[in-house]
Amino acid sequence: MLFPHDLPDADVLHLPGWLAAAEADQLLYSLQAEVPWETHRIRMFGNWVDSPRLSCWIGDPQARYRYSGAEFVPRPWPPVLQAMRGRLEAEGHGRFNSVLLNRYRGGGDYMGWHSDDEPELGPALLVHYSVDPDDPYTMLLIQDGVARERSDGVLGIAALLPPPYRLAVVGRIVPRIVRDTLYDFIARRRRRFPGAAWCAMPPEGVDLTDRVLG
Repeated sequence: MLFPHDLPDADVLHLPGWLAAAEADQLLYSLQAEVPWETHRIRMFGNWVDSPRLSCWIGDPQARYRYSGAEFVPRPWPPVLQAMRGRLEAEGHGRFNSVLLNRYRGGGDYMGWHSDDEPELGPALLVHYSVDPDDPYTMLLIQDGVARERSDGVLGIAALLPPPYRLAVVGRIVPRIVRDTLYDFIARRRRRFPGAAWCAMPPEGVDLTDRVLG
């Protein structure tokens, strides 16, 4: 059973005992021995410095990203981690195309406060769900590892909104092929209906806090 942790600005689910103690110990030993640990070089305050820990970026070939001025190319999945990935996905915990491993050797290794907001993570997510990042024909709503696109994405978002917008979910009674055809028609012509100015970003300084879901 998953147990949620009530933390500010974070969603954390804890699954106690997912690995037996002996299995968890063996996984730790295998990762220490099999993973090509390295010290990542990152740019901070205009200088290149060593990260205060050992790390390894592992993933599918397309899961590249940039962080602190450095580009990270994923290492191949080691067998032990590939097995864990398959087990997690088989149990319905989502789909995974990459993982960042960090190894803290002692009290001198640490992780500083930061935010994972690299722009490359967006295109990588699109590729993971088979959407062309150079021609994103659809919005994606990802819930519990499941991606909903086109009209399903719109109706999924509507379900998260307060009334009266939530009433839009009645559109689910319309066959999906009809909804998606209408979605594609509007999406490809969205600039023509209200005009290009309506699609532009708001002036700097405009507060959009009340328009963000969270």
